[in-house]
Amino acid sequence: MFRRMSKRSRNIAWRAYALGVIAFTLFTIPALILLGLMALISLDPDDSMEDRIMHPSLATAAEGMRKYPNDPLAQYQMARYLYDTKQYAKAIPYLKKALELPSRSDFPGPDVRMYLGNCLVETGKRKEARAEWLTILKDMPYNPADPERTVSTQAHKQLEAYP
Repeated sequence: MFRRMSKRSRNIAWRAYALGVIAFTLFTIPALILLGLMALISLDPDDSMEDRIMHPSLATAAEGMRKYPNDPLAQYQMARYLYDTKQYAKAIPYLKKALELPSRSDFPGPDVRMYLGNCLVETGKRKEARAEWLTILKDMPYNPADPERTVSTQAHKQLEAYP
């Protein structure tokens, strides 16, 4: 590219090229780094899709119930909202309906029964709660050596806490 130019033009071209590289390095790369850092800072690690499903806001839960009234996940989301806001008696019908509705693949899972048992205990129905936790342990046997079975571990602990 620079071979056909005169020596003076070549020097100017090389200087312009060098100046462009320096300008790119000084301004563009830091700007990209800054944008990347801003993106990382703005990301809330607690705002994942799983978190939005498992800890819904009232708006999310209500929208799910409006759009999909016969979906066990929508029932579960509403129940989780009520559970998280300590409205245990109101959460029980939603959890029971989530268990009654036809299931989708692996949902409702043992989590629904776990929350139902917890709500029943909070409303003074220990016998019914124990039945839910025993159902979890029947479906998912407790194994203290297997930390992946967190729901069965929780059910086992609840059974010990509420004899």
